Amino acid sequence: TDGVFSTMSRITTLFIILGIATCMAVTQHYALSNFWYWQYRWLDMLMHFSGGVVIGLALYAAFGRRMAILYGVLIVGALWEVFEYVLGISLVERNFAFDTTKDLTMDLVGGLAVYGIMGGWIHQLLSRSSAGPVELPDQTSL
Repeated sequence: TDGVFSTMSRITTLFIILGIATCMAVTQHYALSNFWYWQYRWLDMLMHFSGGVVIGLALYAAFGRRMAILYGVLIVGALWEVFEYVLGISLVERNFAFDTTKDLTMDLVGGLAVYGIMGGWIHQLLSRSSAGPVELPDQTSL
């Protein structure tokens, strides 16, 4: 891992991951028991976006590599869709292919948000000293 991601920021990231995951678990419980996914169609998108953020943060904290975020989010998202299919959850949807594509896209958008944040420009803004302007990182070496 790089020096930018210190032990303190790993601990902070762990608490952020746990906080988001806890909110997702509570929302999932109430959404299923109260049929919120059918009443609020946008909730599924929000949950997949949040899942992409959680997985992205966890992978970055574990491996310290930004590319792990993208690959990992896609793999976990695909496994989740297989899980939904096996349990018959996805069969309720009239347009299964569209729903699966939308879910994987939202997983990836959440992962891309983390990818961008861990790219350094927000990190630099948060950790900069008061001595001078912040330079954005060179994105050509990605």
